[in-house]
Amino acid sequence: MSVTETTAPTRLAPLVFTITIFLSASLLFFVQPLFAKIVLPVIGGSPAVWTTAMLFFQTVLLGGYIYAHVSTRYLAVPMQLAVHMGIWALALFFLPPALPEGWTLDPQAPIALQTLGLFALGVGVPFALLSSNAPLIQSWYARSGGISADDPYFLYGASNLGSLLALMAFPLLAEPMFGASDIARGFAIGFVALGLGLASCGGMVFGRSRRMDTAPPQTDGDTVALSSILYWLVLAFVPSSLMLAVTAKVTTDIGAIPLVWVIPLALYLLTFVLAFSQRQFFSGMWLTLLSQLLAAAALCLFVGVTGDHLSLIESGFLILSFFVLALWSHRRLYEARPAARHLTLFYVTMSVGGALGGLFN
Repeated sequence: MSVTETTAPTRLAPLVFTITIFLSASLLFFVQPLFAKIVLPVIGGSPAVWTTAMLFFQTVLLGGYIYAHVSTRYLAVPMQLAVHMGIWALALFFLPPALPEGWTLDPQAPIALQTLGLFALGVGVPFALLSSNAPLIQSWYARSGGISADDPYFLYGASNLGSLLALMAFPLLAEPMFGASDIARGFAIGFVALGLGLASCGGMVFGRSRRMDTAPPQTDGDTVALSSILYWLVLAFVPSSLMLAVTAKVTTDIGAIPLVWVIPLALYLLTFVLAFSQRQFFSGMWLTLLSQLLAAAALCLFVGVTGDHLSLIESGFLILSFFVLALWSHRRLYEARPAARHLTLFYVTMSVGGALGGLFN
């Protein structure tokens, strides 16, 4: 085998995989406010509707992570690629996102069930595919032979950067400049481009697997300790719960201003970008000590030591405290990451921890 054959894909793999996972995460965080914008005039914007919508997205996200885990554990790479591209092709029939033809709200039926059904029919398949991409793409990269293939977690930072930029771009750029139909068509174009990226990533792994064993890696006798799983669960639970608690506290005291809702979530995503990197700056005792000090101060604000209602400055300090605590938790998650063969289990556990954080609140 020539040097060119082995080094060219290796050089290209980090770029192709990073662009693909970045685009996937951007589309994931773009379709949520997009479809909500499309359907809210029909189903209303009550808190119950918003809660049901978030339940749908959170549940499908967890399902996507479980699908990625099962797929990479029990299917060989060629079959993984065939199944995933089949789901992508099926999702094309649901684009651009729109209300299902002939759908109307029945005032006599439960609103929550109708909302869940509407989201499933309207955007369920595309969202399910997008939900599974982060762990699946990283698992493929671990088999690609690319740079740092034995430690593909840096791609999760790129994924969350895409999520963060999409979160900010929708209300600040897309919504003021374009209508829902135009945004939906743009999303459809991005989804088609994502298919090309997925095929390119899968092709790199498939080409390599033809020269290697195509069966999934054997993990018999190499299981993850229950204590490790519980540790991941807690580290994912805490910042998810804090994000919702801080958001509720600040919006109660200051007001339900849209930007106030966005800031904690944006900082939550930013901590993933910073923590899931190889930068040593975010490690060490200084971050632990700072997080402990801010945790104590934030607790005082929560229990009302300074009064029943927070001022603007106190709210800013509370958000800063949350950011440091979330950064510490997510950095600990990164440092506790398992070998690449257990990557999908790691992300399933993180997703469960995040969902439990929301349920706890």
